[in-house]
Amino acid sequence: MLIKSSHIYIFAIFECHFKVITSYFRRYEVITSRYNWTDALDFCNTRYNGLATVADDFEHLAMVRAMEESGVLVQLWIGGIHSGGDIHLGWNWKHRDGSLETITWSKWTPGDPSGNGQCIQVRFDNLWDDSECLKNKSFICNA
Repeated sequence: MLIKSSHIYIFAIFECHFKVITSYFRRYEVITSRYNWTDALDFCNTRYNGLATVADDFEHLAMVRAMEESGVLVQLWIGGIHSGGDIHLGWNWKHRDGSLETITWSKWTPGDPSGNGQCIQVRFDNLWDDSECLKNKSFICNA
């Protein structure tokens, strides 16, 4: 801004500071050991706060960040399981206390769930896929 006062020019500089604060509701821990879904659930329940659950874009971003920081570029188990019935319905988070919560937010790969399995994995492209629960994979825990 320029202010003219009796032929003296005064320059005023205004600084604007913007701070973006991002809040993630969950922290995640990537485990590189490879277990089937049930054993991964037991591991996370014993040492952490259950297998990873994701409620929204912010939590998904936090999980993706944990995956990137870990350097693990493989399919990872998260805490979703199919409870039966229509393959597009009946997907739940299995919590540490054994309770099931209907999944209301998801990041499925186009064409999934496809019926290939009853457990949810997150792929290297950060999208979800149903997979056979008995396969051994690395996994993500709620920290």
